[in-house]
Amino acid sequence: MEAETERAGQFEGSLALAAGRTGATFRSLPPAAAEHLANTSPGAGRAPVPTPRERPPKAPKPGAELAFHLGSAALFLLLTVLFLRPPFADLDHRIVGDPGDPVFNLYVLRWGSEHLTAPSGYWNAPFFHPTPDTTSLSDDLVGPAVLIGGLRALGVDTVSAFNLLYLLSFAAAGWSASWVARRVGLGVTGALVTGLCFAFAPYRWDQMSHFQILLVAFVPIVLWSFDRLLAHRDGKSVALFLAAYACHLSGSLYLALMIHPALLVILLYHWRDLRDLDGKATRRLFGAGIGAALILTSVALPYWTADPGFETLRHPPEWRTYAATFASYWTPPAVSRWFGDWTQPWVRPENALFPGLSTLLLAGGYLLWRYRGSTWGRRARARLGGGGAGFRWALHAALAVAGLGLLVGDLGVLVAHGRHGGPVSGAVAALSTTLVGLGLLGWLGLRRRQRGSWRRALPTSPRWLPAWDGELVGVLLVCLALGHVAVFDPLGHFVPGFDRLRVPARFFVLSIFCLAFFAGRGADALAAALRRRLPLAPPVAASLVAGTLVLLVAAELRPLPLPWVSLPTADAAGPAYAWLATQDDVGAIFEAPCYRIDDDLRWMWLQPLHGKPLANGYSGYFPPGYQTLKDHACWPLPDAEGLDRLRSLGVTHLVVHPPSEWQQRWMRKQVWAFASSSGLEELYSQDLVRVFRLGPMPPATGQGARKAPPRDG
Repeated sequence: MEAETERAGQFEGSLALAAGRTGATFRSLPPAAAEHLANTSPGAGRAPVPTPRERPPKAPKPGAELAFHLGSAALFLLLTVLFLRPPFADLDHRIVGDPGDPVFNLYVLRWGSEHLTAPSGYWNAPFFHPTPDTTSLSDDLVGPAVLIGGLRALGVDTVSAFNLLYLLSFAAAGWSASWVARRVGLGVTGALVTGLCFAFAPYRWDQMSHFQILLVAFVPIVLWSFDRLLAHRDGKSVALFLAAYACHLSGSLYLALMIHPALLVILLYHWRDLRDLDGKATRRLFGAGIGAALILTSVALPYWTADPGFETLRHPPEWRTYAATFASYWTPPAVSRWFGDWTQPWVRPENALFPGLSTLLLAGGYLLWRYRGSTWGRRARARLGGGGAGFRWALHAALAVAGLGLLVGDLGVLVAHGRHGGPVSGAVAALSTTLVGLGLLGWLGLRRRQRGSWRRALPTSPRWLPAWDGELVGVLLVCLALGHVAVFDPLGHFVPGFDRLRVPARFFVLSIFCLAFFAGRGADALAAALRRRLPLAPPVAASLVAGTLVLLVAAELRPLPLPWVSLPTADAAGPAYAWLATQDDVGAIFEAPCYRIDDDLRWMWLQPLHGKPLANGYSGYFPPGYQTLKDHACWPLPDAEGLDRLRSLGVTHLVVHPPSEWQQRWMRKQVWAFASSSGLEELYSQDLVRVFRLGPMPPATGQGARKAPPRDG
């Protein structure tokens, strides 16, 4: 027995992958090894999962595994370059996407990388003057700012550094997914397919303008390391999880908030294993919890302590507008290569969630194959929930009520979008939530009556799947549910942080990894079946099948050509900005016209040329009164009330730019008539750019005196 125990210890890693992860039975293992794995592997206490025609994989050699990871990193980087086709000669002044959000993210990263050593300055970027803590009005992107600061120290300019991070966000996502896939027992084919389906999912192409949503490289590692921490509870697992957790949270506030429901699902799957722990394991888990709480606090604290003078929370109409529907998961983005315009009638912003045809077929095929081929699936199909026919009909009716609630929410969102492009009404959202809640509570109540206790009535991990796969099924279902208005609408009012999420459909970025992993499982099963049927030597057959599957998946996920736009340039305003930089009496400036978002972003990007505080701005949130200010200052130039509002904000100078070519002729006439009708002192005029001094607020005289503009909008 001692010899068998020693042998089990030597092969613990490979056996854990084979038996604890891939779902192979413990019956073919030595008794001591089977007992050891049953007690220590994730999902301990679960009965073995029979798997048709599946054998434990051999333990990979360290050298071969290193070669695989280096090769996969090179492959994902090569595909990223082929798909994005970056203009390497112009990386210092062009970015992918559009001249909107990408320019803002680049501005935040430039400011952050320049002020990493001065926290007070980091959170007070010079826009929206005199609003404090302006960086906290959107994602601060601390982690990427640190990386860009490091590249700047090596002599790389900011724009090129941003483009490099953008490219690496795809390659790193693919590599991390393939790395985790190999750690849990997938073969070479499955690991590569997992990385492809995760890194190049159509939804990620649709989010190419939102850099913070692309920073998902640590999602697979955080989920896997948390599962490993709860299963092994050793010091190495604690360190790995905290490092991955810190890197993930520093990248994006959106992803920092959305990762926690997934971690909660994994924790619930391990809850039974954590009831009887020794003191050493308890202390390690407690230390990991304290460390994670400190990391989360350090990330969230600047947002919670920001100036309370402006609202930084989202409201129900916003998240109801951008909730996902069932139709969203069949809607490919506009850059999808293989799909036409047949989904246009129901296309909505932020809701092109189609995971890709190869991902859908491989993942769905794998789950169906496992369910139909397992003894648990056969028993479930024979049992149909147990009880008599009336009881089974009651269970089905409860689920039908919940499904009806989801359908009501879907139709409400789609109809509201079709009528006025706005949010679904609160009454429809409440009805959808109520029906879903009643259906699920009824189903649980019937299950409790059948099984005798609430603990046994709650759904558990699918018995026909390995432990890790079952956890990902739970994560997938929870994230899909959180994207729906019926589930997110009530949680948005009560769950801390959810009231800062504008787009519930973005929970799909976590669902993508689950689907990609199951697609990798399906690719492994398909590759094994194909290899057995090829009349070739096993190594040749394996290479041919793997290469063919990887190429087919990559071809299906390849997008249409993506646009690379030029950054705003100073053009004729260059001399004016140089003159402003020499003026010591400038308190703050306002630049006009600015009725387009692109205009405000242009003035923000060019602000370092003069270095003066800017009253213009763009961010995830807007300070009180800013929209009212634009209503009186942007059509195309400030009226009398707009000038008073600017003076009350401490703005001392107005910069008027020539209208763009696309602007109408009457706007050009108004721009040039402004100089004679506004009564402002003109200080500078060159190349059609004019700078005016606003002067002090006019004195209040009699009944017709001007009142100070309100600060709330």
